[in-house]
Amino acid sequence: MENHYLIINSQWISNEFAFACICGIFASTIILLATEIIKYVQEKKTVEHFTFNQMVMIYGELQNIRRTILKYLQSNDKVPENLMFHTSAVLGNCLNMLRPTDYNPINNYRNKKKTIITTVSTGLVSKLQKLCFNFNFVHTAVLTDQIMFNEERMKDPTAEASYRNTKRTLNILIKEIDDISRDVYKDITDLDKACNNRFKWTDIEPQISNIQDIDMSLQNFYNENEKR
Repeated sequence: MENHYLIINSQWISNEFAFACICGIFASTIILLATEIIKYVQEKKTVEHFTFNQMVMIYGELQNIRRTILKYLQSNDKVPENLMFHTSAVLGNCLNMLRPTDYNPINNYRNKKKTIITTVSTGLVSKLQKLCFNFNFVHTAVLTDQIMFNEERMKDPTAEASYRNTKRTLNILIKEIDDISRDVYKDITDLDKACNNRFKWTDIEPQISNIQDIDMSLQNFYNENEKR
């Protein structure tokens, strides 16, 4: 004001008061803009972190059910009808969480993070939906083998259960699980790399293989609850 950058020359408003108002408006605008930018950045990081966590959960569950399937394929143990129930519930929950993912960075052109998150929320979700649907065939296969076994026993009392349909179904599923697991692993690795290794995926991955399998047998249910 002293250098006469702005002179109002009003008997009602002094130059000093006008200058103070302009500075106040300018400062408020800067603070509001900075707040919105910080909020925007935090929201983008939240989506990235959320997507990473969901993918790790999916990957861990796929590895868990893969080990369980291999155990039954390598033995002649009877496969429970509810073998896939827990995995279907976990994957179904992850699917519901990933579908509405909204991620729109300022720089959309060739944005690696956006490409990965979009791939997950569309392509991966579609593959997992198909996999969860195919899990239902395990229950159908088990029941079919039971019917066939009962029919064979009527003809030959010494006949042994072969679980042909069940094992055939499990072999098909494990190939599908392996294909999806590779896709999930790649997406996790790429997202962590795009985020400058913020999630430490190389440290988390070995821990997943050490997760104990969940025993869904009726006997385990009795053991866990009747000893209380």
